[in-house]
Amino acid sequence: LIMRRILLLFLLFTGLTAYAQVTNVQVEPKGVYQEINISKERRVIQLLADTSDSNPTASLIDSVEKNANQYAPPVLYVLSGVLFNQKRYNEACFWFYVAQLRARYDVNRCTDKTANADEYNEGFGPNIKGYAARHLDTLKTIIKKVVDFVGTNEELYDQRWINLTGMDAMGASLGEKPTNKALSADKSQWPAIKKKTIDTYYSDFKDELGLDNEDPTVDKSHMLGYDYALFKGTPAWELAKAVQNQDTVKIAAIISGSKGLLEYREPKFGQTLLLMAVQTLKFESAKTLIFLGADPNSKDTYDGTTPVIAAAKIILADNYDYGSNPKYLKLLLEHKGNPNTSGKRGNTPLTEACGIGDIEYVKILVNAGANVNSGNNFISPLYNACLAPMTTKEPDLVIYLIQKGADYKKPLYKTIDGENKYITDEMREWRFDIGSEGYKKKMQLAEFLKKNGMDYWRTSIPKEYYKHYPKEYLDKY
Repeated sequence: LIMRRILLLFLLFTGLTAYAQVTNVQVEPKGVYQEINISKERRVIQLLADTSDSNPTASLIDSVEKNANQYAPPVLYVLSGVLFNQKRYNEACFWFYVAQLRARYDVNRCTDKTANADEYNEGFGPNIKGYAARHLDTLKTIIKKVVDFVGTNEELYDQRWINLTGMDAMGASLGEKPTNKALSADKSQWPAIKKKTIDTYYSDFKDELGLDNEDPTVDKSHMLGYDYALFKGTPAWELAKAVQNQDTVKIAAIISGSKGLLEYREPKFGQTLLLMAVQTLKFESAKTLIFLGADPNSKDTYDGTTPVIAAAKIILADNYDYGSNPKYLKLLLEHKGNPNTSGKRGNTPLTEACGIGDIEYVKILVNAGANVNSGNNFISPLYNACLAPMTTKEPDLVIYLIQKGADYKKPLYKTIDGENKYITDEMREWRFDIGSEGYKKKMQLAEFLKKNGMDYWRTSIPKEYYKHYPKEYLDKY
């Protein structure tokens, strides 16, 4: 799962394509943005994201660590994911927070105020923060090292990488009139920007993880959605602390005197404590809240996430190993959780489960009545499932959805030129070893589709594959 996340973020970062999240279209950087040099980052991320090697070599990791100043933050974000996957949790935390701090510095010296590193923070942050929240003493030491490292080392990469994430770059790619403004603040301002960024980051960080005192006036503006301190200064603060500590006796005692707290929402993202408990893997707390009457279908006010949607995309076991953790999903569905609820983006529990490639979650949801054709024109279970074989090396999830009635003839998405792309096009991304079990299943699926009017063999092979694979392979894959 972590390698799949790395691969998707590699696609996001590559200079060849920039992905528009809302419309599923692909665009190429143009104008001055083509000059931004991220070639070495692309190369290293591709090595780390190589799906044929789920455990990158020690020499590769050592090289990245020793030359960390040479690489833009996305490389360090990816490094943190690889280290976390190898259970080197403290190292993973260090490099994640270095990447986050440097990315914030790059944002602060960027003139495009829409540029951000949200995809990386959201992609790798939850796992890091989940571990960090249980090791606060260690985290304090790590953060001091992070601040010292960033403060005493010079950034030797092209800071303009961050511009590729902004709307100015997207506009240029879509043919809008180019801007003449500089992409970054004047270099003379950088030392002051860096100092302020580091000082603010450290101060905000303590608030973000609730490392300060019990002051209810603590600034919540930089807190993430997994932070129980979001409830500080609210009527639900004592309950929030009990949920975080999984003190089920105290949870029951508090609710007995104030049942309305079950649906109380923290003010920033509008989350209930049941949603928070699911997202932070507090199973005993989640179970207690459900038994006391918490609503598994309450949506937060940020993006419409419900506890069921959150449970369908959990990628960590309770010991922080990657893998399925279906007990949350089963608990919620057994207590009137809606398998067909949807968020503001049209995402459903099933699209989320397919998005992480977890067939166990998918089967649980389908057996509970989930609609295999849920979603909208920009997101669907089948489209998300088609991404999974790039890393799992088998198409079982796609085959299962088709067996359960997924509309495989419907376009999965449109390109920026308005061209429809179908399941047969996505199958061209599945590069299995000839003769492997995954390959045999892919060929069986291709035969099935051909019998039903969709010929895989007539779809185009991506041009770049001719540079990396022999003709003998491309004729058969």
